[in-house]
Amino acid sequence: MKVNEIPKGAASGFRLFPVAPVAAAAVLASLSCPASADEPALPELEAGSSVFWSSSTGGSADTFRERVVLTGDDWVLYQSIFDTEEDEAMSPDSLFLLYGGIDYRSCFDTPLPTEAERDAIKALRPFSEGATVELASLEDDPVVRVGAATEYFLMGQTHPAHEVLIDYGDEDLNEKLVVLDDYPLTVVIDWDDSSQDRVMMVSGAKTTKITPPTASQLGACAAILDEY
Repeated sequence: MKVNEIPKGAASGFRLFPVAPVAAAAVLASLSCPASADEPALPELEAGSSVFWSSSTGGSADTFRERVVLTGDDWVLYQSIFDTEEDEAMSPDSLFLLYGGIDYRSCFDTPLPTEAERDAIKALRPFSEGATVELASLEDDPVVRVGAATEYFLMGQTHPAHEVLIDYGDEDLNEKLVVLDDYPLTVVIDWDDSSQDRVMMVSGAKTTKITPPTASQLGACAAILDEY
């Protein structure tokens, strides 16, 4: 299966993870019953956590992962890991920021959101259908539009969520997301009718410490060092 390229301004990066473990997790998840309220919540997104995805494109499928490097008040810095056999060096083209679990900013060449945009993204929660935020700092001034309430089954639990549209004013560019209500994470990305990415698993932080990236490694995201 083949993983699609990372679109500019998309909500997620791409990295690989062995297919068998993720496929097995998906099968087990599909056979599980929703957990009770006493079941543990999803792991905290902190340095060393990983988000594992399944990607389907044109009838083929693949897997990838995103590793948390740093976290801030309203953002998470992820590294795209393509080769799971060894750690990849951090660089602007492998790092991206996710604001509020919705707004994706590549550290390679994408401007960061303004303070007003960050405040507006935070104010979207709790989600309310019809709420919008215009992201004028991005090319084409896309609008984040909250859609209908829905649910997403992940790791033995059914989680409340909302559909979210990143509207570029062009059906070929628009991104249809599903974002968890109580967890800062996009769990579904519909790129088009034949391409979709879905979160299959979130793992907690490992014991190995991650060295924070330098300003040169962060590229366009270097300003977050002032908040870290």
